[in-house]
Amino acid sequence: MNLQENIRRILKESVAPQVRRRHEEFDRIFEHYRDSFKDHPYKTFRSFWNTLMESSLETIYYALFSKKVSDDDWEESAEYIEKYLIKKYYDDTKKMWEKKHRNRINESENKNIEKNLRLIRKLLETIDIDGLCKIWVEYNPEDGDYEIRSTTTIRHYDLADMTEELDYIEDTIRSWKLNTYIFIPNYVENCEDEVEFMNESDKSKQERKFTKLLNNIEEYLNSNSYKSVVRFMVDYDEVMDDVIVNIFIDPEKARELGGGINSVIKRTGKKIMEDLSVFPFDFKYHIHFEKPQLNESIRRILREETKLPNYFRRRIDMETLEQIYTYVLKVVSKRYTDNKKRLNAMTPYKFNHMVTSNLIEDVCENFELQCGDDGDRFNQLWDFLNDRYSKRNIKQFYEIR
Repeated sequence: MNLQENIRRILKESVAPQVRRRHEEFDRIFEHYRDSFKDHPYKTFRSFWNTLMESSLETIYYALFSKKVSDDDWEESAEYIEKYLIKKYYDDTKKMWEKKHRNRINESENKNIEKNLRLIRKLLETIDIDGLCKIWVEYNPEDGDYEIRSTTTIRHYDLADMTEELDYIEDTIRSWKLNTYIFIPNYVENCEDEVEFMNESDKSKQERKFTKLLNNIEEYLNSNSYKSVVRFMVDYDEVMDDVIVNIFIDPEKARELGGGINSVIKRTGKKIMEDLSVFPFDFKYHIHFEKPQLNESIRRILREETKLPNYFRRRIDMETLEQIYTYVLKVVSKRYTDNKKRLNAMTPYKFNHMVTSNLIEDVCENFELQCGDDGDRFNQLWDFLNDRYSKRNIKQFYEIR
């Protein structure tokens, strides 16, 4: 007999024999109270169950044992009786209560859903986008999602501003701890046109479930604790068909762990990949640095070496480039700090893209470069500027945020 079995045997033997012989009477008293209380309007099953246990134990004591069992023995006996009743009646009693009160539970859930819908509708009323005809929210009981649909007179390939606003809506609703799914706006020639929405295709449902799974992975990672890791973001790379885990590391905390930053990154990445083995994907991870005080020496060590093509190297003065970059970064930053709503809707990657787009225009104009946006030179210059400044752009984003 192992230790646990021995302990159970000793505890059982410590209960008075007259207690262990009265199971049928325990059943009769408990069932009496359960039948008597079943129609009472308890708000939760827990309150219903606690009342049953208190009433049953009190009656059992005064009816059966008050004159036969000492107070000290009753404490052990009461624990024995409670465990007996829980084991025999808890699950069935909970099912009975839920079945009887299901309508009231559903009514309470419906009230919460209506309250959330009203809140989201108020949020949607604040959205003002050129070409937007109508935007509304519906609740999908199958997935528990608050679905956002809209119609617009803007073609899908020119929806940059609207996409920015929809991202803001999604981030806001998720900050309220609600699930949401935002559909691509439906194009109409006139706002008065009716749109017939087709049922969601199997492919669309699969994409939605896939997105939800990615969100679950992100929440799983952020709920864990990893030394030097600030947070995670999980994305899907459609081109490479990879699930990317973006790991944001505090470099100062990483250095405190010893062994060098690159060693910490490898150890952390390996541990995270091991933890993600519970999910049915092959993951790749990218490292980002979150700490605003990321100093220049660390940045130089970690920055990938990028060779500027000869055409640009002969024409671009690096000192002047730094001055142009500083000016562009200041202008773009002010544009977003002056518009709090746009800043809240912005992500570090969108901000980096915005700075790089403005910078490349000024660089081409200032140095009189031939770098049209449809050629190799433009792509080469974009890659160079993005490699050179992306970390500084993201650092700036978090500073103004």
